[in-house]
Amino acid sequence: MEEKKRKKLSKAEKKRLYICTERAFDLVKRMEEMIDILRKKEWADADILLSLQSSAVQIYRRLGYIDQIQYMLEKRENERTDKVY
Repeated sequence: MEEKKRKKLSKAEKKRLYICTERAFDLVKRMEEMIDILRKKEWADADILLSLQSSAVQIYRRLGYIDQIQYMLEKRENERTDKVY
């Protein structure tokens, strides 16, 4: 199955991606803090949060990957426009 060609994001979309990535990172860090707190208090919920945290990490990594793809798309576009001039 052929992958669809990716299109460059608009400035507003890039801004939303940046904010979303930042918030995902914040969620991961806050979850780490809560897991530590709950473990110290010997709450079983710490293990539940720990298992859920892996999903938050995956989301953060995927958003970072999307940002890298966006960077590469912009770089290619800039290289093409540089060759024209």
